[in-house]
Amino acid sequence: MNQRREDVALLNRDDPIVMKVAQNIEAQRIYFSLREELKEGVSYRNQTLLLRIEEREETYFIGRAPLKGVHNIENMMAAVTAARLVGCSREAIEAVLARFEGLEHRLEFVREMDGVRFYNDSKGTNVGSVVKSLESFSEPVVLIAGGKDKAGDLSSLKALIGRRVKRLILIGEAKERMAKELGGLTDTTMARTLEEAVLLAHKTAQKGEIVLLSPACSSFDMFKDYKERGRVFKEAVRRL
Repeated sequence: MNQRREDVALLNRDDPIVMKVAQNIEAQRIYFSLREELKEGVSYRNQTLLLRIEEREETYFIGRAPLKGVHNIENMMAAVTAARLVGCSREAIEAVLARFEGLEHRLEFVREMDGVRFYNDSKGTNVGSVVKSLESFSEPVVLIAGGKDKAGDLSSLKALIGRRVKRLILIGEAKERMAKELGGLTDTTMARTLEEAVLLAHKTAQKGEIVLLSPACSSFDMFKDYKERGRVFKEAVRRL
């Protein structure tokens, strides 16, 4: 709404809602895409970002970046482009890509134990966030979910849970509804507390698998906020 012709809009070409809005944007439009290679814009292939803007073509390898998740590849595409457009050096951008570990409670790596990796995604308080988090792993996932029910539509989780989640452990007020709608898709159990859920996940997960806290619900039934929930999860994992 506030941009003019001399401004730049960085737009996700893979998002149909964004593309609909893009038709009415006055600013210069630069697109990024995970799905297709763009002649002009930013693309992704083989763990590498391909930047083609302003008659410039550069590649940025992100295979060693600490950030994980499909959504973070999109974030890196936008961030690299913005940084380059305002004059940041290629060397500075590469240095940050190699060291930036992301935000606490958003697909945050906690520890690896006996070949099982534990991730804290307590900030995943809605269904869309959980979809992105599950899409970030090709390994089997033990998913801890539930909390204060936000009455969100769970249907977009069904295919991913059926395909990637080997066990679903539910907590909080929403556990009954989530069990009713999702429980038939995979092995499902309930826990009285988050600490109990961590213990159940630890007993279930095998080498090479993921334990993921990604609730799809708010935290207010059991915790002060998502930050406290994330901290409790991390402490429980560290005590294993």
